[in-house]
Amino acid sequence: HGVVLAHFRMAGTCGVGMKPHDFQGAWACYNCHKILDATKDESVQLDFLKGVIRTQEELIRAGVVTFFGQDEKPRKKTKMGCKKRRMQ
Repeated sequence: HGVVLAHFRMAGTCGVGMKPHDFQGAWACYNCHKILDATKDESVQLDFLKGVIRTQEELIRAGVVTFFGQDEKPRKKTKMGCKKRRMQ
């Protein structure tokens, strides 16, 4: 079956017979797509949402998705890191 786009369903973004926008999807194999469609498990849904963000990042990096005012050059892959900040 190869890779398919699994749409992340969330209230307000889809409905009966209406899929969310393709930008709200993650690349997944056919079997994972079936599981993602059927599960309500919050930890699986969180991992699914992370997959959506990773898919979006790959599309941005490849230059497939661009934003108004963005450089025309695709972004280079970088190591992501978080700096700790004190909350005031």
